[in-house]
Amino acid sequence: DGRTLRPYMEANWLYQEKTGAVQLDNDIVRADMPQHAAEIKLGVQGELSRNWQVWSQLSGRIGSHDYSEIGGELGVKYSW
Repeated sequence: DGRTLRPYMEANWLYQEKTGAVQLDNDIVRADMPQHAAEIKLGVQGELSRNWQVWSQLSGRIGSHDYSEIGGELGVKYSW
């Protein structure tokens, strides 16, 4: 019937040599990101029909100094 779902998993090791910063006048804002972090993503991609695609993803990161991040994404695409 044209419907397919494809689950996936992705694992990454992230390395940042330098942490980003922005200076506005005398104020400096630094990104509080670890130099090393582990990331995992779990999701599913699907085609509902020839024109409709959907996807969903959950992700998590952990790093040094008690750094953690959790995120998610939902998407829909229509092509004509």
